[in-house]
Amino acid sequence: MLAECERMRLKVSAPDINRSQFRFTVNDAGEILYGLGAIKGVGEGALEGIIAERTAAGAFRDLFDFCRRIDTRKANKRVLETLIAPARWMVFGLNRPSLLATLPSALQLAEQTAAGVHAGQEDLFGLGGARQAEGEKVEARIEADWPDNERLAREKEVLGLYLSGHRLRPIAA
Repeated sequence: MLAECERMRLKVSAPDINRSQFRFTVNDAGEILYGLGAIKGVGEGALEGIIAERTAAGAFRDLFDFCRRIDTRKANKRVLETLIAPARWMVFGLNRPSLLATLPSALQLAEQTAAGVHAGQEDLFGLGGARQAEGEKVEARIEADWPDNERLAREKEVLGLYLSGHRLRPIAA
C-alpha cells in the first residue's frame, strides 16, 4: 500500500493525535491522514472519546491537557502507550520516549484533578482548588529519541507496517 502511494506521489501522514480521525481521511492538501482506528490494541470506544473531546474543546495542547480531558477509564495507560508508539505527538514538544516516560505523571495529575472535581473540593479558602489543578503540570522527563530501528520496530508492531521508513532502506541506497 505505501509503495503504491509513494509511486502515485501521495503523502501518507503518521497518525496524529490532533488531526487524525478514526478512519483514514484526506485533508485539504491532499495528504492521507492515517486513521487512529488502524492502530492495533486501541479500542474504538477510547478513540471515539478522544476524537469527540478534541472536536468539542479543540486540539490538545500538551500531554497533561490530553490526559486531563480524556476518559482514562476507556483510554488507560496501556492504550495511551500504544497510541504514543506510532502517532505524531510532536506538537507537544516531546519525542516518543519522553512522552512514555512522562505519561505516568500526567495520568496521576489527571486523576487527582478528576477526583477533586468529582468530589467538589475547593481549597480551604475557596481559591480554586480543583479548577486551579487544570493548569498544573509536572516536569516532563526528557529522554533520548529511539534509534531508527527501534522506532520502526514499534511502528511495525502496532501498525503492521513500517510507516516512517523501512529497515532495508539504508542497505538499498
